[in-house]
Amino acid sequence: MAGENISDLIEQSHIAADDGDIDGARTLALKALVGACKEKDDYLNGLNPGIQEQQLADWFGECSFVFNKIGDYIQSARYFYTATLFDGRWTEQEHIAVSDVLWNNIVYNVPAFELFITQRNIFAFLVELDRIAKLAEKTKKWKLCLLIEADINRVYSVLFSFHGIGTQNIRSHPGRKEAMWRTARCCLQIGDHMNVKKVCSIILQEFCDYNDVEAFELWSKALCMSGDYDLALKKCELALQYCQAETDDRKRLEALRNQISLKIPTQEDNADIEPDQSWLAGTSAFNSTVANNKRSSTPDSDMSRRQKKHKRPKARSPSLATPDAVKEQIKAQLQKQEQQRTRKRSSDSAERTNNSIISQEQGHSRKNSKFNGSDLVNNTVRRLPNGMRSRHESHTSTTSSVSYDYVSIFDSDSDDETDVETTSTNSSLNTSGLDIEDGIEENEPRMDDNASFYEQSCRYYQEAVVDQNVEKLVKEDAILKHGVDLNMSYMSQFEDRHPGVVNRDTFYGKALSEAEMKEKILMNPQKYIPCTIQMEGAHEAFCSPVGGNHPFSVIEISGRSKIGQVFNEDKVLVELLDDNKTHEKRFGKVLGVLERQRHKDVKNPVFICTLDDMESHLVRPMCKTVPKVHIINKQVAEKYGYKGKRFKVEVYEYNERAGILCDPKIYDINPAGQKTYVFLVAYISWSPLHVYPIGAIIKILNWGNSIPKGLAILNLQHEVPSMYKQETVQRTESIVRRGGDEPSENMFVGRTDLTHLEVFTIDPPDAKDLDDALSIEDDGDGYRVGVHIADVSSFVEKDDPIDNEAHDRSTTFYPGIRRPRNMIPEPLGSNLCSLLPHRRRLTMSVFFLLDNTGRPRQMEGDNFLIEESFIRSRKQLSYGEAQKIIQSNESCHDNQLSKDIRMLFRLAKHIRMRRLGKSMYSINQDWEECADDESMSETKEAHYLVEEFMIMANKKIAEVLKRRFQGCLPIRRQPPPSLEGLQEFINNNGPYIDIMSMFQGKGLKGVERGVYNYLHNTDHSKETKTVAVSEVLWKRMKSSPEFAAKSLQTDLLFAYQHVIYQEWLSIQERAGYVCAASVSEDDGKHYSLGLYPYTHFTSPIRRYNDLVIHRLLRAYIRRQPSPYSRNEIENICVKVNTMSRRSKQYQRDCRALQEAVDLHNNPQMMGCFVAEVSDRGFSLCSPSLKHTKKTNRNLHFNLLDMGFKPEVFKDKSTNWDSVVATWRKRLYDVKGEAPMYPPDRDDLTLNHRRHVSLIPLPIWAKMVQSASDGRLDDLSRHIKVAASKGHIHATGHDDVSTECREIELLQPSTKFSMIFSRGQTVNVQMTAGPQRGLLAVKPMLFHMTNSVNLCLLHTDDPVLHFYQYVTNSTCDKYRNVKHYLERWLPLILMEAATGVVQNEESCCIKSRFVLCLEHCETRNIELSGTETDDEEEDDDTDSGNFSYDWLCLKAAVPNVKQETNNQSLFGNLQNFWIGHAQVTKVKKLKDSNQKLRDASKTGKLKVFFELHDKAPPVPLELTQDAKNAKYQVEILRKSEVDRRTETFIKKLKSCGNSLAVKIALNAKIPDLGKIL
Repeated sequence: MAGENISDLIEQSHIAADDGDIDGARTLALKALVGACKEKDDYLNGLNPGIQEQQLADWFGECSFVFNKIGDYIQSARYFYTATLFDGRWTEQEHIAVSDVLWNNIVYNVPAFELFITQRNIFAFLVELDRIAKLAEKTKKWKLCLLIEADINRVYSVLFSFHGIGTQNIRSHPGRKEAMWRTARCCLQIGDHMNVKKVCSIILQEFCDYNDVEAFELWSKALCMSGDYDLALKKCELALQYCQAETDDRKRLEALRNQISLKIPTQEDNADIEPDQSWLAGTSAFNSTVANNKRSSTPDSDMSRRQKKHKRPKARSPSLATPDAVKEQIKAQLQKQEQQRTRKRSSDSAERTNNSIISQEQGHSRKNSKFNGSDLVNNTVRRLPNGMRSRHESHTSTTSSVSYDYVSIFDSDSDDETDVETTSTNSSLNTSGLDIEDGIEENEPRMDDNASFYEQSCRYYQEAVVDQNVEKLVKEDAILKHGVDLNMSYMSQFEDRHPGVVNRDTFYGKALSEAEMKEKILMNPQKYIPCTIQMEGAHEAFCSPVGGNHPFSVIEISGRSKIGQVFNEDKVLVELLDDNKTHEKRFGKVLGVLERQRHKDVKNPVFICTLDDMESHLVRPMCKTVPKVHIINKQVAEKYGYKGKRFKVEVYEYNERAGILCDPKIYDINPAGQKTYVFLVAYISWSPLHVYPIGAIIKILNWGNSIPKGLAILNLQHEVPSMYKQETVQRTESIVRRGGDEPSENMFVGRTDLTHLEVFTIDPPDAKDLDDALSIEDDGDGYRVGVHIADVSSFVEKDDPIDNEAHDRSTTFYPGIRRPRNMIPEPLGSNLCSLLPHRRRLTMSVFFLLDNTGRPRQMEGDNFLIEESFIRSRKQLSYGEAQKIIQSNESCHDNQLSKDIRMLFRLAKHIRMRRLGKSMYSINQDWEECADDESMSETKEAHYLVEEFMIMANKKIAEVLKRRFQGCLPIRRQPPPSLEGLQEFINNNGPYIDIMSMFQGKGLKGVERGVYNYLHNTDHSKETKTVAVSEVLWKRMKSSPEFAAKSLQTDLLFAYQHVIYQEWLSIQERAGYVCAASVSEDDGKHYSLGLYPYTHFTSPIRRYNDLVIHRLLRAYIRRQPSPYSRNEIENICVKVNTMSRRSKQYQRDCRALQEAVDLHNNPQMMGCFVAEVSDRGFSLCSPSLKHTKKTNRNLHFNLLDMGFKPEVFKDKSTNWDSVVATWRKRLYDVKGEAPMYPPDRDDLTLNHRRHVSLIPLPIWAKMVQSASDGRLDDLSRHIKVAASKGHIHATGHDDVSTECREIELLQPSTKFSMIFSRGQTVNVQMTAGPQRGLLAVKPMLFHMTNSVNLCLLHTDDPVLHFYQYVTNSTCDKYRNVKHYLERWLPLILMEAATGVVQNEESCCIKSRFVLCLEHCETRNIELSGTETDDEEEDDDTDSGNFSYDWLCLKAAVPNVKQETNNQSLFGNLQNFWIGHAQVTKVKKLKDSNQKLRDASKTGKLKVFFELHDKAPPVPLELTQDAKNAKYQVEILRKSEVDRRTETFIKKLKSCGNSLAVKIALNAKIPDLGKIL
């Protein structure tokens, strides 16, 4: 059919419709559509290239117009959507308006009984509309596709929510599941990365086994958009992991991975933010959070930076109503519409005539006109009742009310909620919950510091009136240990009943029963392996085999469904999925739980949780028992709707008597403090249909911003025991009553009396649980050395209440900053069992017969003795006291104790030399044995004395017991590093390994490392290598050979050695206990100690394993059978390993908290070593940050405000990766002082080796050899040779500036670069901030040079430091201008703060901030809102309308004399005060003494500002000497768009009743003709 014929038919159909001939109009329109559809198909198939797309759009649009006239609204909608596929003038606003009107006539404003009649046609049309959406995607109409998807979802939602038609689960409708992938693809194409992430997350969680390749690929690309390149790389690698080999998809993914690897962390500019960001949907704060996450360094080029504009988000739809409010609104509208239909039924013909007239007026030129959706809107709106008309006019004026609504339907908790985008007629809808601060319960129980936990336990059980703090502590312990008890009736409401949920495919496979698992183990023990699982993340876990001899130590589980519904540290059955038996690491999946370790027999455990970073309905348990918990939020959703619940949580009361959770309260979450919130969450259930378990918040806790509060959080997180059980207290009381300060006399019977020996203890000064003592006797042939260990087993019998509690605790928890939580009650552990001086104590004694060099006097036979004994200690020594005795000169007046200590040290030195060789003075390798004493470096010899004899005793006991009780002996085992990890370590560090003290004589891969190996190696590349030493340390080494020798044996003092040591630690396997019968000799060896067999025997007061060993030893001495079976020992090993890991992590976290609190109160500039470097940033390590987690020591390049992409290259000297980072900055000096620069200063290179001396590696090796041999003269000579080589510095400038000595050559900015390499020394000021409910260390300032000090606070969170987070949403209508400004100005300022860190107009000035006008004009330094002194002083009207800039102020604080370890290594580093401020006024002050023509140049620029409330007070050192205080002022200018927007909106106050005010307030606009 020719095009003219189609147009004629459409014209005739219009005439028929106008004449009231409905059937004729329909027939003519359908004939025209036959031709139009054929033309469309030919065009899409390439058979009719001559047809124009706009012609197709006109035909289908006009047909839609006809069907709308005759009341066939489904047909009208069908061809409207078809027309939009080809309409070149299609706009988002027009689409929203037209589709809204059409769906009102089809669904929204149609009575329920009519919908039940037409529902089949509606559903069929929705399926067809899904095909149109597919075609939209195919034709690259991305936004159109998304809007169609939003319309489909909204219709399905309304049909079910308000009429009960269809199903609640929208995704169960035809095509909706596949639409998820289509939605993600389209979002990616339009740059909406946030919603891509959301949709992909839902796809992976609910529609696949977390293994969909496309979803991971899309997520990875979205993360690239937002600049999260590290996460993007992980998602891409997951996609590759699940992608089949050798496919086009794999090649594409590999190319994507390579592209990501070359990117900087965040390369997006804030200018890329779409105007319709979802943060305006419910609250304004969410946008700032999103924008904050999107901050990047800078674009790749200056040109791209200039091209990108930072746009202010457009207005979103009005406040979102709740579902109930929407129902009531639509009900009222339907009633009103029905009344109007009744009134107008008699005047239908008149109305039709009226419409005919309208059509005729517009139809004169229809044949030559183009289809315009607004025509359809205008005509259809005239047919609506007045109430509905205003609603759709509101939608017509809204540009983004539907644009992103497709994601709300696909949210992971949409099964329980409905998100219908409905405009609220009440613009003042209250969306505020309770203040969360009112719901926080103080979790810092004020305990009696003078009373032990045992004494408090006694009071709790004995006193009638219990102390409230103690009672609270007991309740918290109980609820964390036993959980909540919810009755079956209450639990039934959480069962999956809805068809949309029940009909899903289960996410988790059915777990095997215990009988099935045992059968599989018997059938194939090499494939089905019992393991202990350790969660590393939500979708990654590692399993360690339990029992049996296996050639591998770790099985990796990848994928949430393969991990299964297990708790962390469960004993599980793992099925191996690969057949590669040669690899040390295997892959598998969990089949079921053999034994639950955490919360055993607890149905509803309670976790301490923090908010998830991405999803508001998810929380993360701090204990990592499960990865995440989906919290109940139905009350929030019902009251505020989906988009209003972003920053709200509901908290329940636990009614213990009724067994229910009740009385929910809704609390607002402050986005500025999102990282501070801590909750107690009750686990409710975990259906195999859901990815994560369901839980409910039952308590809000105070966050850990101090030592007491932080400890309270950590105690809950690690489930640290406090109060003893009543049975334990009663049993302890019965033991104590039988004796006094000493055991009862009958307990000494049958034991060897050793009270005549000179026995002493060496422990930390505040120790009370003294469980080991030493003695030495000279018997003429040599020495008889005694190791005496407290015999706890004589007081604590197997399976008695104390033993059961000791088993549950397994170890003493040492926080290091407060009193410990003891395994054994204090009356025993700190008194009757503790080897206190001058009191008889029961012991297990091991005697060694040694010669003068510490060797056994005979290889076999009577060279040792083990016996039950009792002793009386002569002296309790601290390590410091013992060290003084060791270092003091011998004298004839020495007492016996001093002689014994010196003799024991000499023997220990010989023993240690044979065990460790020349590495004997290096850091102790058995980290599990070594107490982390802060004074360790000052008391090395005293520690080594004790350590060697404890190791000797542990090894001897293990050897003795293995002969008789091998089947039930727990031994200490540490697997060696993986071969791959060890080889990579050797390849990375090469000859540097040989010059480290800790590796002297150590065998690695069959080669004995050390200085000898280095000096005899023929590799000539080592000649070019150097060792970096801080100038401060090198100066001290040159002045004192003794100090140099001691330093050379301390690897942590030197940059390269320090970072290599950190890498060595990272490849070490964790040590643990295992039954000796379960492992071979090779597998059972302790790698760090190089011993087999080895166990722990010397600390039974604080370690349960040692108590077990004592019982075995007593059975050995008494020739009795073993008190334990093999199965018991294996279970004990699993339990003790779990609790030991928890205890050590608790201790690390406590000390990290101490570091964080100290730095939060007093930020410190620290010298740090660069441990690792990549194009994303670098990580730091420092002796002062040894307890800080690695993630808190990372410094990302995106925080350094760089102007160029970092470039990675190989350092020729070390063969390590290095990075060149480049900046372009405006750096000025108020005095105009400029350094001397070469003529070519296009790119200045900073000296990255300042304050460092580089010593040639061959000379260093000789220095290490001389120090280890004790040849101080040779060492002194080698030091002089090294010093004669000079201080070998890298080339480069020590500072940079934009200033120039010749003002005419002054450039607008300065480009400079610095190299970052492994082992480099950098100065970073550290502070602390909130992270997952606790204070955590973080960098705050990077001190590059005197002129370049980069603030990391405002680049990390500009909204927090420049302005504030706000949560008030925008409205549909505003009461007045003041109301409008209250809502919009905070949003604009938040957005401006986000973009200000990327503005090239910003500059930095060394100044007191009264600037010379001539200085400013020459350097083009401008400040917004500058006024002249000609303006009226008292006229503040205009100044209130200005948009002022922000400031970052930095000042070096004069040093207070205090010596620290960091200062002794890096020198006296100055701390900086940092404050952020808002400019409040800028005034040009002309010089009245100068002539008029010169006054403007010689005047001053005076700047007034106010410090932000987050800024710390100015230190007294700066205020007391204000004249000499020197500040760096960084002027951070808002973008031009933000400045203008803010200024114009502020001026609305003075615009009266103008058109601009009307538009802003969404008020009725007057006749423009009258205004003009």
